[in-house]
Amino acid sequence: MGESKKHNSLVIAIEKWIEKNKGGGDNTCLLTDSGLSSSKSRPKPINGHVPDIYAENLTKERWIIIGEAKTARDLESKRSEKQIKEFLKYCASYPGTLFILSVPWDTTIYARSLLKIFKKELGFPDLTTLVINELGFSGE
Repeated sequence: MGESKKHNSLVIAIEKWIEKNKGGGDNTCLLTDSGLSSSKSRPKPINGHVPDIYAENLTKERWIIIGEAKTARDLESKRSEKQIKEFLKYCASYPGTLFILSVPWDTTIYARSLLKIFKKELGFPDLTTLVINELGFSGE
């Protein structure tokens, strides 16, 4: 099933955030699962779910980013809740891992609230997460 243009724009927002804030280069591996990527460059499943973005830097300042894009309708689904929670569990297992949720600008506050609730339910209230939107704005 093809990804929507909206979803793809949200995935691209994550890629741009990573490029701007983390850089790129030979030591960074960026895998994308979107309508724009080839099957060879897709992330592996994490706890049974494939994230839209998996980025890893292999230098001394090693970091991992798990990125997920959700349209407004998809953000409210039980499937998305389960998926996001599994990604948060993964991030909690690897210190320094960042979870980025990319959503339409008009759902940013709702997405932040969801992440706060999920982190509390899972027992990871201090886990580092970030919500961004297709306009490039971000916030915790």
